[in-house]
Amino acid sequence: MEREAFVRRISARLGDAASRGPALEPPVLPPTVGEDEGLIPLFTRRAAEAGVAVDRVETRADALEAVAGLLAGRGEAATLACPEDLRRPGLGGRWASDPRMATVGLSEADWGIAVTGGVVFRHEGSRGRSCSLLPATVAILLPVSRLRLDLAAVLREVAGLPAPACITFMTGVSHSADIASVTCRGVHGPGEVVLWLIDGE
Repeated sequence: MEREAFVRRISARLGDAASRGPALEPPVLPPTVGEDEGLIPLFTRRAAEAGVAVDRVETRADALEAVAGLLAGRGEAATLACPEDLRRPGLGGRWASDPRMATVGLSEADWGIAVTGGVVFRHEGSRGRSCSLLPATVAILLPVSRLRLDLAAVLREVAGLPAPACITFMTGVSHSADIASVTCRGVHGPGEVVLWLIDGE
């Protein structure tokens, strides 16, 4: 069946029979990176294009203070889910035992990929996937020293390490436009992602 006919049929079944016009072509990303653009500006720009709010801080303490501020801004009932090694008294102590019920999930990325604005997590031990996948809002810590230009650079490092339980690649907020080309956020993961680049690490 022709794509346009299929989309019209689905739209009609959803009660949205209005013409949407021809499908938009997917955006074409530049094939190369300008030599004058460093990793940090490139990563920040690409992450923002993917819907991620990026902020730079000097130290880990500054990042954790910002996470505490994010949590406080969500109200007195807001809770935080994070791995044990990221828990700090200054984060407010409002811990969620179940990440599915948490207001905010906090994780630390193992690498950042500049050309996509994505991050990579190696999950093992107490650092499972749940805190970066299940809460509606996910906060991510990323030391600047872990930024790499592209996926190939990350995979070269991954190949030299013991295999973890799982590796997750995250680029932006979760979104889907599978039905009638209507974009919905937070469908298969977080609908909001906030990331702090830590300059001092």
